[in-house]
Amino acid sequence: MANTNALRLLESCENGLRELLGRAASRGDYSDVLRLTSWAKVIHSLADDAKTEQAKGPLFEERPKARANTASATVQRSRRSRKATRNSGKADGYPRFLREGDTLVKIGWSRRDSEEYQHKAPHTVLALLMQKLTVVGAGGRLFASEDLMPLHTEHGAEIPNYQVYLCLAWLRSEGLVLPQGRQGYTLKNGENSISSVEVRWQHMKE
Repeated sequence: MANTNALRLLESCENGLRELLGRAASRGDYSDVLRLTSWAKVIHSLADDAKTEQAKGPLFEERPKARANTASATVQRSRRSRKATRNSGKADGYPRFLREGDTLVKIGWSRRDSEEYQHKAPHTVLALLMQKLTVVGAGGRLFASEDLMPLHTEHGAEIPNYQVYLCLAWLRSEGLVLPQGRQGYTLKNGENSISSVEVRWQHMKE
């Protein structure tokens, strides 16, 4: 249920941004158009990620309907099941991660557009995130993704949240950050986690 509500909020946010985009375009405010487009892309990809996670969870069965509608309901469920299976098959191999020099790249699958998309974050963001993780996750303490943000550079500039989520997703895929259900996450290897991350980084496919 939490995933469903979160997905609805993301989709509502994206729709709101689209409306603002249309207004900005109609009045010729192109700086706002570029800014809103960037934000809308981030929300769109987060919604796609939420759909992917939702598809991996248990499917909810529909409540029985009246006998007169049983055949129609069965056909509709069958169609939805086939469509979900096709989409799930596409998304099974995602997300994927690779390294482009000093940049971490996440390749995801957009269910809405039926195509790949990419997000990127520099290695410096990963390093800053690890510094924060060793603090919030010290001694095996539980932490939530919200505890990691906002993340700032050494000069005080705020790092975009999607880059933090990208790095966190890679750390999870490498087993360096361990999900603990709804309670949050724990950090593997404690104080040695930074060196473990660097080893994985150096051996990452380019």
